[in-house]
Amino acid sequence: MLRSQVGKPLSDDEHTLLAALAFPTAGRPGDRVDLHRIAETADVCLPQAPPGHIVSVLRSLIAHNFLLAAPGGTYVISDAALRALARRRIP
Repeated sequence: MLRSQVGKPLSDDEHTLLAALAFPTAGRPGDRVDLHRIAETADVCLPQAPPGHIVSVLRSLIAHNFLLAAPGGTYVISDAALRALARRRIP
């Protein structure tokens, strides 16, 4: 699992969506997010992206364990996701 998280850097779209979910303008980091909020955030962050691309971005984030399924149909931003976002900021 660690190899899949470290081995592949975030794409621009993955970074954009993950950062918006992890650090919303309203709310606390680490809050659970439901699919409705994920979809709304994707529409705002990636307005020109076709739906298939957004699904691909979400699948990649889930596959790398950056979005973890939680009870009640929600998702949690993992610590690995926060580390990946921090690595991206470091030049």
